[in-house]
Amino acid sequence: ARFGHPAVVDSRVHFVAHEGCHEIAGVHTCDRRRCLSELRQEFPMVDYDSASVQEEDPFWSETVREPLPQLAQRGYEFLLWIRSRPEHDIVVASHFAWLFTLSSAVLHCDDASLKAGFLTGEMRSIIVRFEDVPEPSAKRARTD
Repeated sequence: ARFGHPAVVDSRVHFVAHEGCHEIAGVHTCDRRRCLSELRQEFPMVDYDSASVQEEDPFWSETVREPLPQLAQRGYEFLLWIRSRPEHDIVVASHFAWLFTLSSAVLHCDDASLKAGFLTGEMRSIIVRFEDVPEPSAKRARTD
């Protein structure tokens, strides 16, 4: 995207990295994020500070795979961060396990197709509406 679209090339698009939408972590080297100093060098147009991205991958473990409830909690916390953003149109790019967990365990989706797995390179457009509910454990984001 950064090379092909004119809005990206001339910096009209604000890219923000956020650990909350990091792929499920642990054990598999392909799911380990590179260190922040490398990322800053290769992708200088990305804002790593707004979401306090750490130098080293905070979720990486050579021996323990991240449990799905923890992945869902990260997704929930990411949505709370999104909720606090001033922008109204936001693009989120991530990986299969994270997107699938978000759509099936965090978001309340009325459309069953939104809970289906993602294909490689698939893009979906959704509208997310936040609702506060009385029970703290039932606070979920909705999609329309």
